[in-house]
This record gives sequence, structure tokens and C-alpha cells, in this order.
Amino acid sequence: MFVQMDKITFKSLPIFYEKEKSGIKNNTVRHLSNTEALKVREAERLFLHSDLFIKIKNTETGESFCRILRDISTNDDVTVFTWDEREVPVCCVCGNPIYPLVRADLKKAGIDGCRIFPREF
Repeated sequence: MFVQMDKITFKSLPIFYEKEKSGIKNNTVRHLSNTEALKVREAERLFLHSDLFIKIKNTETGESFCRILRDISTNDDVTVFTWDEREVPVCCVCGNPIYPLVRADLKKAGIDGCRIFPREF
């Protein structure tokens, strides 16, 4: 697990990755270390009034997708991260989520937003 500002990144095995990307399985269950749990709680606190994102990366191919986190639930030592099934536009250079308003501003300026993909919110 890697926490970077408003994005939490996890690696996923190919057997789970395809289900997660398609929306069949829109959650991941993890055992977090104390340090990881603190980082997640801090990200939740900092982005309480805005979107927190999850990025899932295929361990075999390196392919990834990004979604908006909808819930983080913890029971004992198990944490469940649940996300919205809609795709989030990401920058093809840095892989960070692009907020809809930022994308609109880039288009107004005649910038393709570094070829932002995939589809609109």
C-alpha cells in the first residue's frame, strides 16, 4: 500500500484485478500494519470534504485504474476499501486523478490535459 495525498494505491493479483476493474468486485480487503492504518486515517481526515481516490495496480502487467473511494471500514485487523465503479480520468504521464473542473479548465485553455483518459465522470 502507498498513500500519496488524496490517493491510496494497492497492488492486485491478476485474478482479482479484472473483477475489480470491471466493477464485479468493487472492494479490496487488507490487513494493514499500524503505520499503514495511521496513514489511511490521516488521508481520510485531510480529505473529509473532498474525494479520496484508490488506485489498483495489476501486479503482473502494471496496468492500473483509479476510482473514488466510497467507504473504508475496519473490523479488528481487517480493513475493507470500497469504491465507486465509475472510472476516474487520470493523467497519462503521472497517473494522478484529474478532477472534472481541472479538466474543463484545461480544455478551455486548448490543452488536451496530457491526453487525459478514459471517459468523463
